[in-house]
Amino acid sequence: MLIAQNIEYHIQETLILNHVSTQFQPGLVYGIVGHNGSGKSTFTKLLAKQIIATSGSITLNQKNLTDYSHKQLARKLSYLPQYLPTDINLPVKELVKLGRFAWHGVIGRYTDDDSTIINQALAQTHTAHLKDRYLSSLSGGERQRVWLSMCLAQQSQYLLLDEPLSALDINYQIEVMKLLNQLAKDYDITTIIVLHDINLASEFCDHLLAFKHGQLIYDLATEQMMTPTILQQIYGIHFDVITHPSRGHKVALA
Repeated sequence: MLIAQNIEYHIQETLILNHVSTQFQPGLVYGIVGHNGSGKSTFTKLLAKQIIATSGSITLNQKNLTDYSHKQLARKLSYLPQYLPTDINLPVKELVKLGRFAWHGVIGRYTDDDSTIINQALAQTHTAHLKDRYLSSLSGGERQRVWLSMCLAQQSQYLLLDEPLSALDINYQIEVMKLLNQLAKDYDITTIIVLHDINLASEFCDHLLAFKHGQLIYDLATEQMMTPTILQQIYGIHFDVITHPSRGHKVALA
């Protein structure tokens, strides 16, 4: 289990996160929501060991995150940042192959099983037809899905995604969320995803964490979070909340 306890994070004298505690159960999809600047991305970076907390602890399977080597952690946890590198120009298949690095290292021998995993990851994100293209030739949305393929090829227990839908058209946003939800259920993957669209979060996430001014103000099952009172406290505006007529999840109308 991934557990954060009393996490604080400072940049010089500025408090970015204030005493955040939560835990992530296996096989669930967690949505992290809130205003820009509320601490969502910072918290995700801390969970991925991209930065280190000023105080408090984060443990994974009862072991402090700081005690994992990068290779050890990569076997447990994959992370897709909000801002992806723009100076990498590899063929798509070679980029996705990097997802197997944690299992082989730089000069490790890749097997037929690795090829199967890589091809499966490409198929799951509908990018198999792009495998021989170079990253520089792809649209923003295509690149986003290819990077997600690399994370899926990593086959880790935890998947952390910071706004992975930002460059995608609405049809691909829905497809990606469906995929993540299905992978969580089929393979017991714990997925933690920063989202701006509260209705996508409502439809596809099991549990929501809401940040405001560096504090975790709500940590609830999605159904409990989707009320006019709570949404107003998170976003500062009134929402009407209705039940989707065919799919059954709660929908917020501003």
